[in-house]
Amino acid sequence: MPTTTKKATQKSILGVTKRPKKFAKQRAVKRLPFVAAIEVFEIHTATKLVARTSEIGLGGCYVDALTPFGIGTALAVKISRDQGSFHTKAKVVYADATFGMGLKFEALDPEQALVLENWIADIVLADRPK
Repeated sequence: MPTTTKKATQKSILGVTKRPKKFAKQRAVKRLPFVAAIEVFEIHTATKLVARTSEIGLGGCYVDALTPFGIGTALAVKISRDQGSFHTKAKVVYADATFGMGLKFEALDPEQALVLENWIADIVLADRPK
């Protein structure tokens, strides 16, 4: 019968140093690094949260926030960047109480979709080797 030592148990516990990206596999669209100011308004209560994004894609973004809204919350979003701003409705699809929340963009009008596509194109072009 094998015995486990305290040292082996500590190693297995300490061996996990990174949080798994459990939501990355569920995304339909890839996200890219993107830091910008974001204002998030809870539609039913008009509660406002000012934070920043850390990732963005055609389908949504990640918001770094210490007090994220709950899963399923309907939001109005305004992301501001040097080249202007992007407005849309969104829904919280996942939340981590101490890190932030993942948003899914909804009801994108064509003008706002073009703003988002241009920002993403800028990111992709900036990352290309010269």
